[in-house]
Amino acid sequence: MGCSGNVKETQNINQSKNNNVQSAKSNVISQNQMAQQGNNVNNINVYQQHQNQEYNNNVNNINVYQQYQNQEYNNNVNNINVYQGLNDNDIDDSVENNENSLDYKNLPNYDLFEKFIKIKKVKDYLNNNIFQGYYYSKTIDGIFKEIEPLLKELFNRFGLGFDVITQKQTIDCGSYRVDITPYKDSESLDFYFPLFFLNFWFYPPEAFHHKIIKKFIFCEELIISTSAYSQPRAACPEWSKTCSMLYAIQYQDMNYLAEVMHHELFHYFDFMVSWSRVDSKIE
Repeated sequence: MGCSGNVKETQNINQSKNNNVQSAKSNVISQNQMAQQGNNVNNINVYQQHQNQEYNNNVNNINVYQQYQNQEYNNNVNNINVYQGLNDNDIDDSVENNENSLDYKNLPNYDLFEKFIKIKKVKDYLNNNIFQGYYYSKTIDGIFKEIEPLLKELFNRFGLGFDVITQKQTIDCGSYRVDITPYKDSESLDFYFPLFFLNFWFYPPEAFHHKIIKKFIFCEELIISTSAYSQPRAACPEWSKTCSMLYAIQYQDMNYLAEVMHHELFHYFDFMVSWSRVDSKIE
């Protein structure tokens, strides 16, 4: 009996230990489950934050895109207001008499602009591009040849060289170099130069008579390279070696081109202002 009692007591003790072990395991499992639930909650919170951030980004993108669209719409409206009156004889009087419009006929190169807009292919170009919006740009075959005399006369008045390159060139500027390639085909010329004329005819010749800018160079592709990087550009001023404005005609986004043509030129004007402190002949 005494031995049997000891055995039973030992069994009870072992059972108690097993129960404790099971309880400990249950606690560990429960803690793991709670941790997992916590992780899930955290993941949900992170995911929700990500979704909120993505939503905010989308809203911001929509707002930016809407502003861009509005700006593009305004640009197109302005262009339409200027060119809407094209006909076989002249610009519509409603444009000329608009009190909010410039007096275009008093601008120095208006006579060239007047000849420009009377060209049949130019009218087709304007109808296909200005009136339809720049995103629907179309090339009019042979238009460059017809407007080339006007471009050359415009540059003659500016006192600048007009150079469409036909061979690959490298301009070594010391800390960087500029690689330019010849124009690819006549389609590039037909696409680019009507837009260029529309953006430059109204510049007063006096703006270029300081002689710091000597010429405008037009190429297919324009790449600026340093020891660290190479970067394609649509335009850039080059005042250290050639004293020229460089323009790449390969780009097809008219809105961008119409901006960058002036933006890069005004970098050159900024340089001229700095140089005028050294040379009193420059004003």
